[in-house]
Amino acid sequence: MAAENCTVFTDFILLGLSGRQDVQRGLFVLFLLVYGITVIANLGMILLINMDPRLHTPMYYFLSNLSFCDVCYSSTVAPKMLVDFLSELKRIPYNVCVVQMFLFGFFAAAECVMLSVMAYDRYVAICNPLLYTTTMSRSVCIQLVAIAYIAGLMDMTIFTYCTTLLSFCNSKVINHFFCDFPPLLALSSSDTTIIEIALTISCSCVVGSSIITVLLSYSYVITTILRMNSAEGRRKAFSTCASHLTAVAIFFGTLFCVYFRPSLSNTMDMSKVASVFYTVVIPMLNPLIYSLRNKDVKGALRKAVGSLMSCSGSCADPRQHWPELLWPLAGTPSHSPHHTASSHRFGEQDQPHMKPVVGSTPLVDFLMQLKAAQKFISDITNDALQHYTVKGIASGGFRSKSKDHKYTLTMEDLTLPSASMASM
Repeated sequence: MAAENCTVFTDFILLGLSGRQDVQRGLFVLFLLVYGITVIANLGMILLINMDPRLHTPMYYFLSNLSFCDVCYSSTVAPKMLVDFLSELKRIPYNVCVVQMFLFGFFAAAECVMLSVMAYDRYVAICNPLLYTTTMSRSVCIQLVAIAYIAGLMDMTIFTYCTTLLSFCNSKVINHFFCDFPPLLALSSSDTTIIEIALTISCSCVVGSSIITVLLSYSYVITTILRMNSAEGRRKAFSTCASHLTAVAIFFGTLFCVYFRPSLSNTMDMSKVASVFYTVVIPMLNPLIYSLRNKDVKGALRKAVGSLMSCSGSCADPRQHWPELLWPLAGTPSHSPHHTASSHRFGEQDQPHMKPVVGSTPLVDFLMQLKAAQKFISDITNDALQHYTVKGIASGGFRSKSKDHKYTLTMEDLTLPSASMASM
């Protein structure tokens, strides 16, 4: 127990991916580009799902949370790694090391459970489509997402507590590029047998239950797809599941390479390569996989880009798209070739009090103009209806006393009132 007092230093030293300065500069440029794409792609996916009403479904709700986990756990590792590429001595304080390990493990474990939730969602959508709306209701989706985050929180609370029990007497150099639990266990001078057993049980509960859920869900999904009579239906079902299967295979594959590897002398270097893949590369690949293989996401992206480009080119003055009838009430002369003096007269005659007010908001102006337009259309309709009534009486059309008589306005009925209004 004397070893418990050995942790007297406050900093760890990370060895990083390479000790050569020229290699580190090249890696800095590469991972800066990868991290930039990761942040832009994942945040763009979240914004796209929130903006497009067609993507307000359980599947895309889970996908937005997956993107959130990706950008968060990548951001706990990548910025520090980029700074270390430009530093000769890669120091990290003990407290910062523990916080980094906790945040990274929390979001990684939450993503692990989130992938199993998405697999269950695909199972309900394909195997029980008639019950999908009631089974995957809004409250159920929120509860499933909350379970994913709670599972990650509980798992990493156990990991963090076990880390505080370790003592480091022999060395303070971590053979890794960030604070992860396996290199800390290798660095510790304490007896880690009991801790390793506890962590194995905790990790197996999260990872094992997620893998079992994914395997069971997709076994039922594949069985249901193969029973479909329509080839088009099978193709659409496989296309829907292909993106998620690809993400699951990549994530869990690298996870096993890092945490369930055999005890070999060169496994730490292999662990670094696999850790780079699932800490930096996978968060970049996930939004690309789901966007390139998903017609709904691609359609929403085209719509968003198209509306953005059209707005940037033609929305410098939004009032140019308003109906020409509303221009006199805006208080600004119109330069439109269709704008005539009659419309000014109409605005001055029917709404003499509606002049531009200093400090008025565009919303108030627009509502006032909308009211004026409504009155103008109402006047034309009433005059047209009176013209129709006079025409009907003159031709004897109203001699019938039927209560079910229907009035039908034609362009001929609108011609005289509109002409009279325009001549005012």
